[in-house]
Amino acid sequence: MQHYVHHVPGRLRIKAQCIKEHAALEDLVASLGQINGVEHVKPNRLTGSLTVCYDAEKTSREALYSFFADACGLHEAGAVSLDQDLSRTLSSAGEKLGRACLGVLVEKSLKGTGFSFLAALL
Repeated sequence: MQHYVHHVPGRLRIKAQCIKEHAALEDLVASLGQINGVEHVKPNRLTGSLTVCYDAEKTSREALYSFFADACGLHEAGAVSLDQDLSRTLSSAGEKLGRACLGVLVEKSLKGTGFSFLAALL
């Protein structure tokens, strides 16, 4: 499962659809808080992100990823960087904008012609 991750020692942020859809997000947060060294967990269901602040002397990124692998099926190999995530988001937005512009152009160019019905279908 692909997800976005940003890590600096002591702070791990994961953004994934499974966090957004997790039925028991509060339980997930509570379980994370029980890991030795975890100091603070901040979930955001709206964006599907979870930020974990931890003591790097007591726990590690690998230990946290192990937790996410068990709880959500997230593995480090499926992580994408900020650049990859941003590129994917902008590409999707550009594609949608392009289709919308094309639709407007076709509608304007065919307005008042017998093909206006066809333009509405596009």
